[in-house]
Amino acid sequence: MNLEYFHFDPKELPNYTDWRLPENRIEAFARVTHTRFVEGDLDHHHVGKVIADMHGWDNDQKALYCMYFGQSYRNHWAMIAMQLDLYNMSEDQLTDWHNKNWHRMKFGNDTKWNVRKFPQFVMDIKKKIGNGSLYEYLGNAANAGGTERNYFSLNKTLQEFYSIGRMTGWLAQQTLYEFFDWDIDHWDQQLYDNATWSQYDSICYLFDRIDIARKQKIYEDGCLTEIRSYEPTKQDISLMENHTIELMEQMNNRMPFHVDIYNIESVECEYRKTAYGPKIKEFTFWTSNELVEDYQKLKSLWADYEGPGEVDWTPYMVGFMTKGRNVVDYGYHPDYFKVLTDFGMNLNTHHLYNDEPDAHKVLGLPKHVSPSVQLIKDEWATKFNEDRQMELINKYNPVRYLKFKDKNHIAWSDPNVNWSYHSSVST
Repeated sequence: MNLEYFHFDPKELPNYTDWRLPENRIEAFARVTHTRFVEGDLDHHHVGKVIADMHGWDNDQKALYCMYFGQSYRNHWAMIAMQLDLYNMSEDQLTDWHNKNWHRMKFGNDTKWNVRKFPQFVMDIKKKIGNGSLYEYLGNAANAGGTERNYFSLNKTLQEFYSIGRMTGWLAQQTLYEFFDWDIDHWDQQLYDNATWSQYDSICYLFDRIDIARKQKIYEDGCLTEIRSYEPTKQDISLMENHTIELMEQMNNRMPFHVDIYNIESVECEYRKTAYGPKIKEFTFWTSNELVEDYQKLKSLWADYEGPGEVDWTPYMVGFMTKGRNVVDYGYHPDYFKVLTDFGMNLNTHHLYNDEPDAHKVLGLPKHVSPSVQLIKDEWATKFNEDRQMELINKYNPVRYLKFKDKNHIAWSDPNVNWSYHSSVST
């Protein structure tokens, strides 16, 4: 079905809520946040934890993995770099290896310039910590005294490493937080930096202040005519910082588990691309789907690798196949991008919220399962029998990584939530 020609009458749905309306945006965001936490769709740390556990890494190895991930924004590369023990190569060995193999290194779009900086990055880590422990080096920086000081101290230390900037430092810091639960969960999203426009504009949308967003969509007679740029004032940024604190408070009131600033930032960036744009190119569960769509191509880059060392994709594959039971139904169609903007409906939150209609059924959404999706599913089925699959699904259930609040917290009283996800890990 082509949604451009689909007639939709909200009155036909008894539980319809238009999540585009300003008064409904915070609730819509909360439902997306809740769903993505439970399903393990938030950024990439669930896969990282599975990879680390399956390799049996110690804290120093996990810390190095966090640094590799931050510099590249890709779990598969951080895993491969660890498997090939690149850190223990000499400078000449690493440079030679890199010159022969850099074309296999697929980084994130925003970090691709770091590919050719990798040898210098590794050598700078070794220079800074000497014979000491990377885990202790970073941990000491994250123990400066109080959450706020710890946050800024670690962030400063991370950005002192070669090729680590604001974004890559944030990514490394987020992953360190996920692995070690250091006291660095401070509300600051660095909105004073122009590069954080995505987070800033997302908060502008949520609190109905598009008039001060960095990128504003201008309409005439219902048609988009211009994308206008705006430079926020210090007062604008201060207002959005206050709204960040308010958003954190509201999310933690609505969730029965702790909601941290790093994951809120992840939800904000995706939600902007789902609800406001300017270009609409994501949906709830997009993060996991996008990476699975790349799986076949990533593997092909290493198919003829002859060493030293071997690449084992199994932990990476297991990470994606042990996410929530709804997100692992991989595959999508471009029509998914239109569900919220054109019809005001959330997509995939119906799995958690009983009062929401299933947009897939209501809109007759098609699904395309790519060869890459089929490959990862086939490998899962071939590598493990059903009993072993269930063991892994249970062991790495994303819900197990959530930090739940006590049973008297107000969030537990929400009658619209399907709480079976909690009971599935209670025993």
